[in-house]
Amino acid sequence: QTGRYCFMEELARFWAYYVEGEDCVGKKDPVSCPTAGGKCAWDLQHKVCHSTMTERDYKGLPAADFTAMLASEAFSDYMLTRSDVMNAVGRDFDVYSDKLNTGFRMNSAKTALTFAWVTYNATYPSENSVEEANDIYARWMGFHDKYAPNIGGVQTTDLYLFMVTQNEMVKAAITGVAYSLLISFGVLVLATGNWWVSGLGLINILAIALVFLGLMPVWGWSLGEYECIFLIAVVGLSVDYTVHLLHVYETCKEEDRVSRSRHALAEMGISVTNSAITTLLASVVLFGCGFYFFFMFGLFMFLVIGFSILMSLTFLIPLCILIGPQRDQGRLPFLSRSCRKAPKE
Repeated sequence: QTGRYCFMEELARFWAYYVEGEDCVGKKDPVSCPTAGGKCAWDLQHKVCHSTMTERDYKGLPAADFTAMLASEAFSDYMLTRSDVMNAVGRDFDVYSDKLNTGFRMNSAKTALTFAWVTYNATYPSENSVEEANDIYARWMGFHDKYAPNIGGVQTTDLYLFMVTQNEMVKAAITGVAYSLLISFGVLVLATGNWWVSGLGLINILAIALVFLGLMPVWGWSLGEYECIFLIAVVGLSVDYTVHLLHVYETCKEEDRVSRSRHALAEMGISVTNSAITTLLASVVLFGCGFYFFFMFGLFMFLVIGFSILMSLTFLIPLCILIGPQRDQGRLPFLSRSCRKAPKE
């Protein structure tokens, strides 16, 4: 097989052997085979009279003649005979492939072609990232638009079915991260009663997500179905240690930012570190799983929790020391009254 299935090739063969070679059909001996005109030739090996024309000589037909030939019983009989012969020699798979991969439909009056499809083999990996799938689609669309812009046809393959899902998953991941950051900021505001502190927490969570996203290519990851799911969970796993440290920072009785940062580390640093260690050890267990998703999920948990505790202690706390609020800066009075206990005198 050539890797190409096109009913037009069979129509061209039919035209060459049965239309242009009409005088050659049915001649069973070299005497009756009309070779003088050059249109017919006698095959000594197979003992058959055949047309000297081939499908390569087909230059096209007027639209009316073309549709009439497609709709003719002679062409239909030719295709049935071809299928019978191929089945007889054990090529039934080719017959099935032809019926599946190419064909045409005509209107009820058999005067116009309404739909046609052809198939060809293309070389691309069976598993692709969303970037690779989109690149393959763009290249084939460029080829289609360059050589057949006005035929009103489309090009498609099984790869595109999952490509659509991949693109939607990427959009969902981006939207999920955006909503998660917004909700995280609201949780921080409710927990601390301070928009300034919550803003620093949002910066830390966003930094963790960006570090994770930026290092994905280093690990050989791309935006596949697993990675899109993981991205949505990054923010949720990153907010835990951030909110604990900032809550202690905000409730500290000290007024300057350095003392508050020192207090947050002293009161909550060991607790969040121990919490991170237990989560890291739990995720290590998944490294031994044979199922690839669980292995990736364990690695994802390990990396995100590792980044989260590391950046909470080495990025968030220094950020608070540098630009953290002092005294009542950024405090929301209505949340302070409803969510925080009044200090004892």
